Amino acid sequence: MPLITDSSQWQSDEVPAIQPIGWALVLDKEASQVLQVSANVPDFLALSVDQALLAGVESLLGRGLVKRIRSGLQGRPRLASALKASLRVEGKTQRFQVMAYRTGDSIIVEFEPLPRVGGRRLLSEVNHCLLRLAAADQPNQLLDELVASMQSLTGYARVLVYQFADDWHGQVVAEASNGDMPSIKGYRFPAEDIPELARARYWRHPLRTIHDEAAPAIPLVSHVPMLTPVDLSLGNLRALAPSHRRYMRGLGVRASLSLGVLGEQVLWGLVSCHNPQPLYLSPAVRDAARALVQMATQRMFLLQARAESRYLQRVIDSRQLISLEHGGLVEPAQLLRKHGPEWLELFRAEGCALVLQQQALRLGQLPSQAALLQLTHWLEKSHPQESIWSTRSLGVEGPQGLECCPGYSGLLAVKVPLSRQPGWLLLFRAERIDRQRWAGPQALLPVQDAVADIQPLSDGPFVAWQIEVREHSLRWLPIEQQAAKDLAEDLAVSVSVQKVEQLMAQLQSANQQLETLAHTDPLTKIWNRYRIEQAIDAEISAGDRYGRAFSLLLFDIDNFKAVNDTHGHELGDQVLATMAKAVMAALRSSDLFGRWGGEEFIVLAVETGADEAGLLAERLRVAVADTAFPPLSQVTISVGAARWQPGETRKQLIARADQAMYQAKQAGRNQTVLASND
Repeated sequence: MPLITDSSQWQSDEVPAIQPIGWALVLDKEASQVLQVSANVPDFLALSVDQALLAGVESLLGRGLVKRIRSGLQGRPRLASALKASLRVEGKTQRFQVMAYRTGDSIIVEFEPLPRVGGRRLLSEVNHCLLRLAAADQPNQLLDELVASMQSLTGYARVLVYQFADDWHGQVVAEASNGDMPSIKGYRFPAEDIPELARARYWRHPLRTIHDEAAPAIPLVSHVPMLTPVDLSLGNLRALAPSHRRYMRGLGVRASLSLGVLGEQVLWGLVSCHNPQPLYLSPAVRDAARALVQMATQRMFLLQARAESRYLQRVIDSRQLISLEHGGLVEPAQLLRKHGPEWLELFRAEGCALVLQQQALRLGQLPSQAALLQLTHWLEKSHPQESIWSTRSLGVEGPQGLECCPGYSGLLAVKVPLSRQPGWLLLFRAERIDRQRWAGPQALLPVQDAVADIQPLSDGPFVAWQIEVREHSLRWLPIEQQAAKDLAEDLAVSVSVQKVEQLMAQLQSANQQLETLAHTDPLTKIWNRYRIEQAIDAEISAGDRYGRAFSLLLFDIDNFKAVNDTHGHELGDQVLATMAKAVMAALRSSDLFGRWGGEEFIVLAVETGADEAGLLAERLRVAVADTAFPPLSQVTISVGAARWQPGETRKQLIARADQAMYQAKQAGRNQTVLASND
């Protein structure tokens, strides 16, 4: 089990205490009076506990160090980085690493002895590890390199990367071991092992070190009892609570190091290091390990973003193929036959259906048309307000008593937003039998017939067991759901255009209605991609013929994926619609506005040069930032602006604006960047 090494859930009933590898002081909020000292002060200073409690802060630590602590905590809960300090003890100089942080009305100051400089070239080791991480071009490869580098750097017997799932159970996804401890790679651990309070601690201080769980805890003592026990969670020396100590012994772990892997808004996972024997980790090595994990975390999220970008580009390419067919009389059945196999590959699906106007078009081994129509009827009745619905277990979460999809467990259903009667794009995934290895305290062993192969994990109360999960499919990723939603909107445009062509000669009013639908984004009520492309091409033609200047603004919503992941697609849709209204209100009468795709939008500024485009972009950015988007605190956009250059194609112009928008993102988001002229 990757140790949480956070005793916060038990700490409230314990006397505040530290590990014996260092010593600590509790000062008042002005750092002018000693309130408490750790009972092991005599082991480090030529003073008794009573002498330390009665001593003045400056006489105890020196005026220079006290000044640095006060300055470092000015407006901060914790020093930005540890200090190095030398104290005179019985005529000799002892060097310490010093960390200070605030808790309530007190200041905690921790001291860890710094070992004498040896022959180890730590910087060279870290640089070598960073080079190995930089060479990894896949997330799994990166994590394997990370655990190997961490083991080499720290000397722990076993190093794990532990990833959280949506329900907060965790799984060991990478491991390096020297053979002294059993391998647990691939094992899952119940969410109860890692309480919410323990997870929250990693946002405040992402590192926890236990040098020896059997070492006695050193209490903080004072002449006068403290009214409120101090919180040691921001420090490095906090001792274990008894429950935490029993937990480590149950796993056969004597020493550990845990570091949080922090995403933008969620704790992604942990890097956990275990050792069966006591292991002292010097402050320098601990800091190097933390830096290594931080660099690996950034690299991992970058690789994931690149993979998502490549996936989205494939989706965009498929959507553009549909867009190219808008001008012809392409039937929905033709679209499904032509592009369906590619959709199955993109969405890792085995079956696809397009249900339009009480007709079910099928691709793959799917049930009858009547069964699919029953399924969409259930969707409209059970989820009338949702534009997208997904499940991994259709037999459990889907319509009861309707044997519509034998052999399929996963369903991603996306509403095709047509004007009269919405259609549905249905993607099916087959059942994947998942044999899962779990581990944890025997008290958390599930009571069910599916549990098998129960074995002890250590000499303590921890056991491992196996569960065979049936009637489930692969999980639908958020990026897949958003891509399917964008595809459904393009299908709506294509179907609408096809209807326009069919009815043009018969009914002019119907033609106008459908033409509006073909040109308008159904969610934001502004131009869709097809219409804004037409407008850009028209302006390029006018520019080539008459030399008329125009500019293009490309922007998207910052961190929009996190909004969908955290609050759901329904709130995401509301954010898009509200943002579009705010931008429309800030535009000039001559400006043209359209949705490019997903959370990306384009403004076509006619007869507008670069300077005016920059002013317009900044006005739009401020308008969005000043708009209320409850329950979100704020929504911002990053804008790239590019002035059209003679001879430039639509693709080249958009690429320059996109690059400028990317620079705005890199500069910290909520920014405007003007593209440079070639």
